[in-house]
Amino acid sequence: MKKYVIGWDGGGTKTDIQIRDTDSNILFEYTGTPLNYNSQTKEEMANSVSLLVDKMREQENNFGSINENCLCMCISTAGVSNTDSVDFIKSILSKKNVNCPIKIVGDQESALFGAVGQSTGVVIVSGTGSVCYGKNSAGKTMRTGGWGHIIDDMGSGYYIGRNILSKAVQSMDSRIEHTVLEDLVLDEINGNTVNDIIKFTYTDSTNKKKIANLSKLLLQGLAENDRESISIAEDSAKSLFDMAVTVIEHLGLADNKIAITGGIFKYNDYISNLFKKLITEKYPKIDFMYAKDSNVSGACMIALQETETNK
Repeated sequence: MKKYVIGWDGGGTKTDIQIRDTDSNILFEYTGTPLNYNSQTKEEMANSVSLLVDKMREQENNFGSINENCLCMCISTAGVSNTDSVDFIKSILSKKNVNCPIKIVGDQESALFGAVGQSTGVVIVSGTGSVCYGKNSAGKTMRTGGWGHIIDDMGSGYYIGRNILSKAVQSMDSRIEHTVLEDLVLDEINGNTVNDIIKFTYTDSTNKKKIANLSKLLLQGLAENDRESISIAEDSAKSLFDMAVTVIEHLGLADNKIAITGGIFKYNDYISNLFKKLITEKYPKIDFMYAKDSNVSGACMIALQETETNK
């Protein structure tokens, strides 16, 4: 059986898995349960890790034993700045008898590697959450944002969805002039009153993904030139700009490319274009690129790099 590496990219809504051979050919791909220390209980995380390992073990007849044939397993996920999360994930893997070399990194590291195809550069992500991360040729790193949806994730899908809900209820109780976001939210949740919005927002079944999904409503608000929609979009673009500027300045990467990735950059042209405009005005030499590859591909690349380093 060939030797291979494994990459996991864990998030608040799903975990992507890739298995690649030593020539970086993709042998297997799978999308499973979430893995995020910032938004899951330990019990939920343990269940996710167990289910994901079981799914990989189903492939051992095709690729060989994880313990004997896997050269390195790289897991990228949010929350690993807390060392307790790293120890916890490793303990669950140990209980599942996963004994191959394991490297656990923040999801911003795999995002950078996947986006630019190497370990140096700058990447900014705005999806369900948000984060900016960079590394220069001297090996110096800098991260801004990505500290979780409760206190951070500015400019992200969750941040936008949460602000849409806020504007909707402010409109309904007359603190601000009527905004089309009020009507859009009520249509989206099949509601009629402010109590329907409160019930939707605070029910146990409304998770981070559901709030972030409301960010799509901003596109219609912008199309109708709604003042509050424009305000949310401008605030989000400025928040992402502030994150990027801090990383660029700290690492001295004003002449480099910046990779952008995530659903907000992909689907919301208003925010994407305003972000680029703000960056270009400050750094005329910076160029933009869309991410070359996915976070999970970046995790596999890190695993492959790790095997080369340890030879």
